[in-house]
Amino acid sequence: MNLKMTVATLAGLALAACPGDPDTSVSDVEVDTSLPTPDVSIDVPAGGITYHGHVRAIVQQRCVSCHTPGGVGPFPLETWEQVEPLASVMVNAVDSGRMPPWDFDPGCRDVQYSRALSPEQEETMRAWQTGGFLEGDPADFVDPGAPPAPNLGEPDLVIAPAGAYTASKDVPDDYRCLTIDHTFTEDTYVTATDVYPGERAVVHHVLIYAVPPNAQGDLDAKSAAEPDQEGYTCFGGPDVQTNGLIAGWVPGMPVNAFPEGAALSIGAGSKLVMQIHYNVLSVTEVPADTTSLALWTLPAGQQPTHDILLTPLSANPLNIPAGDPNVVQEELHGIPASATIIGAAPHMHQLGVSTEATLIRNDGTGVCLSKIPEWDFNWQQFYQYEVSDHVEVGPTDQVRIRCTFDNSPDNQPVVNGQQQQPRDVTWGEGTFDEMCITYFMVMRAR
Repeated sequence: MNLKMTVATLAGLALAACPGDPDTSVSDVEVDTSLPTPDVSIDVPAGGITYHGHVRAIVQQRCVSCHTPGGVGPFPLETWEQVEPLASVMVNAVDSGRMPPWDFDPGCRDVQYSRALSPEQEETMRAWQTGGFLEGDPADFVDPGAPPAPNLGEPDLVIAPAGAYTASKDVPDDYRCLTIDHTFTEDTYVTATDVYPGERAVVHHVLIYAVPPNAQGDLDAKSAAEPDQEGYTCFGGPDVQTNGLIAGWVPGMPVNAFPEGAALSIGAGSKLVMQIHYNVLSVTEVPADTTSLALWTLPAGQQPTHDILLTPLSANPLNIPAGDPNVVQEELHGIPASATIIGAAPHMHQLGVSTEATLIRNDGTGVCLSKIPEWDFNWQQFYQYEVSDHVEVGPTDQVRIRCTFDNSPDNQPVVNGQQQQPRDVTWGEGTFDEMCITYFMVMRAR
């Protein structure tokens, strides 16, 4: 993705990338997103905390979307026989914060479909361990059910790349860009998106971008340069000019529906490119994958009442010196029009430590828009806010993007079993380059 060209394309929209003056008093605004440490206590029944009576519902809600046969998790957790030998590992993973994977700080904003455990659920897991990992009676299980999803009916369009792709077994994490075999012949207004992974055992996450007609020659050239397989190798983004993100997916993420009356526009002549992160560590034979995209759209001739704009703001250029363990890069952006921010998708690469975006009001107060205190490149996604937590912004507000990087010797990527040496890092698409960008899901009345 060429950010400079992307921002130019989006100029004049609700949140164009308009760097503000680096006013120190504004830049130093801090937002307390920490939650008070809860004094959590749970009622432990006489028979103790059991798997079927207490823990199984938590596992079903937060774990089995990945840990299912054929899923991206390395082992299933659907039955007691599968859970029992791993019970201690599960509780340790919860205690350490490694599982379930959820990076967004809950003290920032309430977001839809969170995978995070509540303090009570975490304490239940610990009490289960203290009591000796009791199985309990299967009759005690109460099915929590799936979170309610929008009742959208069948999608209006399901599209996919022209051919299947088989990820490389020699590269545990294979990042591939695949051109979707569809051209939008007219402006299309998208009201909801979903991604259908072809092979859940290897598809780790998916990001989908719109490519305007003038950049499609570059897209074809990149694919032609790697004729033995569908698509081309990519990492930070598709490495061609885009009009921004259209959709994204990670395991457990349901359909992404925009508020009623709002739609995201895909311009006439556009094509879509799908960047897929394949992780092949859990399979012995890598299956050929065809992942598809489902779109719900407005009928031809119908216009939305609100536009959805997926708008990038960045801290760029970057300067991350070799060996420096604590590099903070930030930038302020003006806002040329009033709008409503309804979600965010932060993005960095492998040296990233943390990232946050703050709305700074005209009176100097700060509002958290997104905060990832422990960045994990492998679990990036869109975070759409709960409707009650949408953020109204005005033309005198500013947005501060801030990223922290660790370029010390101990934090270098490993390539073919060898940890790389630190080097000066700047902005770029490559594996060893970096980015500091947040895509905002913005809603604006027509």
